Amino acid sequence: MDLESEISILAIAIDMGPKRQVQTPSGTTSIVQDVILINEKFQTITLTMWDNFVDHVCNNISNALNRKPVIIGTHLKVKSYNGLSVSTKRNSTILIDPQFEEVLQLTSWVDNNIDKLNDIVNNKTFCAITVVAPTIEKLVQLNKIEDMLFKV
Repeated sequence: MDLESEISILAIAIDMGPKRQVQTPSGTTSIVQDVILINEKFQTITLTMWDNFVDHVCNNISNALNRKPVIIGTHLKVKSYNGLSVSTKRNSTILIDPQFEEVLQLTSWVDNNIDKLNDIVNNKTFCAITVVAPTIEKLVQLNKIEDMLFKV
């Protein structure tokens, strides 16, 4: 995967790490928080939220975490530190449970698999699940979602 490219994702938030302060390569400090996402193939990836996203988005995700909200993230940076993950950038957009057909389908999938998802979270088995890059098919589908987001 091209680590310089931006990607979009559609996934379910299942868990969150604590807020933490990190020092950036430029010497400044930032607040970050990790959100564990899972797809309908039970593959996980970590989404690292930075600064304003922690303040504004992570609280909303945390409040909805028990029902496993669907997250759409656009303009995310791919990282390969301790495995593959994605991270917000200044121009990223994070939406929680927007009313799109793809989101409604994924919400239905969550309802049908809630017991298994809760087991994964309670046993922290997502730590052992192989983290994989999104498939090309998903990226194409997400482009359609992104087009819907930016229609006027």
